[in-house]
Amino acid sequence: MGQYWEFLNISLGQAGRRNGGAKWLEFFFCEQPFLVRSLTVPYPSDKVDRWLEGFTAIAPRDNDQGLLRVPNEVLIKIVELVPSIRDRVCLALTCKRLLSVSRDQIEELKKQLAAPWAGGRLICIGDYTDADDLPKGLLTEEKKRKLKWDPDSHGWGGMGHLLKKHTPLFLGTACLYRDIWGVSIGLDKKLQDFLEPFSKPDYERFLELYDVHYPARDDWVVCNLSLGKYVRAKAVAGLSGEPDAPAPFLPKCSPDLGHAIMYKICWSSDAYVGSDFYGYKENIARGKWAGHRFVITTMERMPDAPKGKEWEDISKQVAKDLKCIWSENEW
Repeated sequence: MGQYWEFLNISLGQAGRRNGGAKWLEFFFCEQPFLVRSLTVPYPSDKVDRWLEGFTAIAPRDNDQGLLRVPNEVLIKIVELVPSIRDRVCLALTCKRLLSVSRDQIEELKKQLAAPWAGGRLICIGDYTDADDLPKGLLTEEKKRKLKWDPDSHGWGGMGHLLKKHTPLFLGTACLYRDIWGVSIGLDKKLQDFLEPFSKPDYERFLELYDVHYPARDDWVVCNLSLGKYVRAKAVAGLSGEPDAPAPFLPKCSPDLGHAIMYKICWSSDAYVGSDFYGYKENIARGKWAGHRFVITTMERMPDAPKGKEWEDISKQVAKDLKCIWSENEW
């Protein structure tokens, strides 16, 4: 019959949204919008920067009324009490001072909601995985207790119950849809209904601050934070003959940045994935990066490499591996 596979974030104790069928050959060669988006850290809007150019969030003035009479520190605390990112943006746009004092906090929240899997320990696990056959060091005793790991359960490495806990993903003006064809990204209709009464200027200002922004740059990379190694988007896009494809999401490119880590995070006690890739010598079902931490970002924002190391560019090797796997794909 063949085993089923799912993405898990061990750090969060949650599952992702797999696109395609549950068997390895049914999903691996599909794009994985949840995986890529959940790792990609957005940028703040340049246009909002221009709105605030030259403005200083000064202390309350004598003629300020109501909420604006309180100090900036208190204003920030008030904004933090608003539970919805949508409502925080609405509050921030009521005046320039509120926007100025709350902008950084809103952008940080957007990063957390838009890239919730960045820095988390990831694994693409098969349901034939025995509980006593997980990657070394994946689960500490404390983590086993926190995740309610079950050593007596059959399959999913004792973590099958996590499959019901899906990570929510913030996509700004879009949202994730699941239909009979898989997972895709489309317009958030509920948000559009909410915005219908807005005037055109208010509508445009709201979208600019609320949306997530991924500028077209040539230095987008996927980083293995555990090893201090990275892969350039351009190198992966080049496999599709599109080295200048818009990064980080590389539309119409297969493979993409998600595949640059997927082929190394799969793990199962059953080595067979439905096909033999004779040119690729490693065992795909025993991925050497299973349980590692990742982020998709730009080179200007890359964090320090672990343990005082220098970042290592492994784009050529990963591109070679993916080319080999794709060349032997019969699907």
